[in-house]
Amino acid sequence: MDLIEALALLEQANDEHWTQDGSPRLDVLKELVGSTVTRADINEAAKGFSRENLVISQPDDAVDNEDVAEDCDIDSNDVEQEDVSEEEAAEVELVAARANLAEAQKRFKAAQETMDVIIVKNSDAVDSGTHSRNVKAYQEAQRKQREGNAKARAGIL
Repeated sequence: MDLIEALALLEQANDEHWTQDGSPRLDVLKELVGSTVTRADINEAAKGFSRENLVISQPDDAVDNEDVAEDCDIDSNDVEQEDVSEEEAAEVELVAARANLAEAQKRFKAAQETMDVIIVKNSDAVDSGTHSRNVKAYQEAQRKQREGNAKARAGIL
């Protein structure tokens, strides 16, 4: 398994897959990949990848999919099956899959950012009410404890 596949297997909700700062744990990746993995390897394979950003983006020096398609001089819509070698057909499919993956990752990141905003907005609304109830419950418990202590002291005297 390569590093990209291993990164894709990490679960955002699984604390054992991540360090406290949100980076992937190297020991988990080593176990998945089968060899030692460094932070530099992760940054090279998926720049900006973290627990908060699960989008595996291509490095800046990666080949642009449109350039690859132009270099191949193959249009998947105009290609007859019998005129294309197995290798060319696989190359066309690979280029199309890369383009689809890049677009899907962009949509995923946008949806994730939207969801994060919604979660923060909802948690702010819920937390303010919950926090107030928790404070009031604590104050009531302290009042009852003081009453009990006062009664105990009164009984001793």
